Amino acid sequence: MKRKIFMLSAVLLTSIWSKAQCPLTVNEFGSAVAPNLGWWVNISDNGDQFGCNYAGEFTTMVGATENYNYALASDVGITPPTYVTVYDPDDILVPGAFGNVHNNGIVNFTTSSAGNYKVQINTGTSCGTDSNCRHIFAIGSAPYCTVLSQPRDGTFSRPSNSFWVETVITNGTIYPIVSSDIPLTGSQSAWLGGYGQVSDTYLQQSAVIPSGSSATLYFWLLSGVCDSASDIFSVEIDGNTVFSQNGGSAECGDNSWHLKSVDLTPYANGATHIIRFRAKEFAVNGGHSNFFVDDVTLLKCTPPDCPALSLNIGDACDDGNANTTNDVVNANCICQGTFSGSCPNEYILSNTETTNADYETNGNIITVSTVSNGAVVDYDAGSYIVMLSGFWAYEGSTVQAFIDGCNGTGGVLMPKPENNELPAVAKSLNLPANTIVSGMDHLQGTRPAKFAHTARKGATAMASVNNTVAKNDVRKMAQLAQLTASPNPAQDFTNISFSVPVSDMVTIELYDIQGRLVKSIFNAQINADTQVNIPLNTNDLQAGIYMVRLKNSSFQKNIRLVVN
Repeated sequence: MKRKIFMLSAVLLTSIWSKAQCPLTVNEFGSAVAPNLGWWVNISDNGDQFGCNYAGEFTTMVGATENYNYALASDVGITPPTYVTVYDPDDILVPGAFGNVHNNGIVNFTTSSAGNYKVQINTGTSCGTDSNCRHIFAIGSAPYCTVLSQPRDGTFSRPSNSFWVETVITNGTIYPIVSSDIPLTGSQSAWLGGYGQVSDTYLQQSAVIPSGSSATLYFWLLSGVCDSASDIFSVEIDGNTVFSQNGGSAECGDNSWHLKSVDLTPYANGATHIIRFRAKEFAVNGGHSNFFVDDVTLLKCTPPDCPALSLNIGDACDDGNANTTNDVVNANCICQGTFSGSCPNEYILSNTETTNADYETNGNIITVSTVSNGAVVDYDAGSYIVMLSGFWAYEGSTVQAFIDGCNGTGGVLMPKPENNELPAVAKSLNLPANTIVSGMDHLQGTRPAKFAHTARKGATAMASVNNTVAKNDVRKMAQLAQLTASPNPAQDFTNISFSVPVSDMVTIELYDIQGRLVKSIFNAQINADTQVNIPLNTNDLQAGIYMVRLKNSSFQKNIRLVVN
């Protein structure tokens, strides 16, 4: 069987940015669908896999994803060099998306919206034209990631192999590794093995893997006819095997390309490393083992300081609170602004917080609220904060209590010291699932203050709550409410029975042990002291422990339900 040779060119990051971005022309030629992560596509394609662009034309990357990273490359090393400029779906220049892709250089850019992106091809900052054939490749990257400039020529399609070093050790005729037999993208791929006798074939290239980020190597592998499991394809870094697949793989003989990824983060130290693709044949059964490699990409990924927000500390943000201004991401990765609203005398709260909330008063705060997963709630009081029994903060929520009044700088929630004196050092609190925070056990400020225990009676609400006057003893109301499930444990069904002491809108919901909503059971207005019975089918529930929650505008009550 004949042997071949091809060059493996990963992604290049040597992007040269310039102020002289080239204007979009009317000369369109070629298009291709935007690639997924680890994919290369020839966007110069015009119905022919080997289509190319002349300088002065533009081609289109169709169907790009919003807020996604892509890269551009070219396999041409001609003079004058190849420059690209990227335009968004509204034909507006994409910031920073201009650079030199000559000699397999790389230009990375991020989309601001979904749609079709135009790539203008020119000969340099002078925006010249010529008739040299240029293949322009788009590479699928990922959020917070960029395609690196090394290794070069990831499609092995460069006319001459000047980046990849090939080695073949065997008896008899030796063939090049890079060949045009089975390319995935472009005109060539790397063919390793295929001798049908004892052989060791590999090609390699050096690459600098930056420090301070993760690194992932992507490549496509096609395993042709395989002789036996003794034959091995591998990827090595500095001689260390980081990926291997033998001739016994189910992929052998399926004639399909498969995307592979290898974590190279342990080698992300700013040093130069040797990346090697290798195949060893032992011809145990006297047959061939063929391994083809194409579209090699090396990504570095640097997530922001606060991945959940996709922002860095100090970035502008929106905390969702209309009463704050100058919102920024703080050191705890919380979007928080400066309070600018009115300052009520007192807050009494029984809300379900699903987003960010900030309550500031120079008086007191009494709360029996529920803080949902992902919500961030700040309580800022001038004198004391009371968290009544029944206050819930679910896993993934953040609750902060400050004794500093309106417009204060705050101290953050933490357990109270025994002497009632508040330390100046503040710590944030992320509460575990189903934790009840109550009274003096979790209060802190930046200066000594007076507190109220949850055991204190007569916590009658007579205060402004979002400009609404409430006059209810929420603890007493919750005690008078009835909520049962029978049978409990339940096998196939159970009957939920409940009543409330005042006429109100009532919601009954079922949560799992992690605090996730499983199903809504009831949501309607009921009269005071009216007994309501709701049958609940439990056949569709997994065996385990659940929580049935009754909620109205003033309080909530919970019972445990066991499903067998």
